[in-house]
Amino acid sequence: EALSAGADLLVHEACRSSAMASLIAGTVFESIFSYHADTVELGAMAARVGVPHVALTHLIPPPDSAEEADAFMDDLRRGGYRGNVTVGEDLTTFRF
Repeated sequence: EALSAGADLLVHEACRSSAMASLIAGTVFESIFSYHADTVELGAMAARVGVPHVALTHLIPPPDSAEEADAFMDDLRRGGYRGNVTVGEDLTTFRF
């Protein structure tokens, strides 16, 4: 969190573990999800430090549609984040 403070862009891996908790309980995915950043918690952290733009990468589960990609952004909003969100795709670039 301290490393994110003052950043113009936070690029972070993201896992929809809160949204999928009931589906993965008792499966191998429960341990996999335990060491990835939950999207709701990530939204709360980004809001606390005031980073203006979050780019999500290494998405778990990988979205297969625009609606599934939007769910990642919705999770950040549930965490309280109101800044810009980019749900990354292969070869996404940013210019400052």
